[in-house]
Amino acid sequence: HIRGLSPWPGAWCEMDFGQGYERVKVLKSRVSETGSLLQPCGDGFVELVEVQRAGGKAMSGGELLRGSKPKVIK
Repeated sequence: HIRGLSPWPGAWCEMDFGQGYERVKVLKSRVSETGSLLQPCGDGFVELVEVQRAGGKAMSGGELLRGSKPKVIK
């Protein structure tokens, strides 16, 4: 889904950074069991390799986590 919609119209997810949910565009991803920003998917995980916050520049998943702390939803 992510690769099929990149770069246009783009795949996205919503993350809560403490002020309500914000749409985050997913630019690159890969199937992974280890990584900095993982999203459960099916029987495994998808690593969000490159993302872009609304109105921001593209960055790696690690940079997103270092610059802000999204809430973990269990």
